[in-house]
Amino acid sequence: MLTMKKNALTSTYIVLILGIILIIVSLFIINVVKKYQEKSFETEYKNEVQKISNMVDNLTLAENQDSFFYTTMYTEIRPSNYAQTSGYFLEKYIGINRVCGNSDYECFSSNYKDEKKKPYIPDLEGACAVLKNGISICLKPQINEEPIQGIMDINGKFGPNTLGKDLRTFELDKRTKPVEEVVEQDEVIIID
Repeated sequence: MLTMKKNALTSTYIVLILGIILIIVSLFIINVVKKYQEKSFETEYKNEVQKISNMVDNLTLAENQDSFFYTTMYTEIRPSNYAQTSGYFLEKYIGINRVCGNSDYECFSSNYKDEKKKPYIPDLEGACAVLKNGISICLKPQINEEPIQGIMDINGKFGPNTLGKDLRTFELDKRTKPVEEVVEQDEVIIID
């Protein structure tokens, strides 16, 4: 009888130890998956910003213009519709699956949080679209002295929908117009 109780007690300990090990392994796997997802978001974000930046750098040549300031990604005044500026740029040079219009939440989640898990409403000004790779984006051209700005959700409407994770903003260096050097030589007549 004593041996039976001892075996039952030993079996209970083994099951308990196995349960603790399974919990530890599960937590480890969850942590590894989370780190991988965050690294994946970071890599995708950097790649997309670099792709946009490279295309902007080559835009003068691509549009056969003399200067960046004559391309679709520059305007002196804030447009009421971004279709002819950054919308055209996204469609022609980056590649889109779906146009969402100007400053539209159609391509984005309606439920975002900031880093502290508080509700967050992103500023979606610009031409908004879903890119061919599934990224939701709103892009503003350079407006006078403001730099090119954008916001993207790396995985579209899917979670975690958190600022700094899958939802990120970016800004490209603004282009400055070259100062036209006008040298005027005035004749100075000295009268004695």
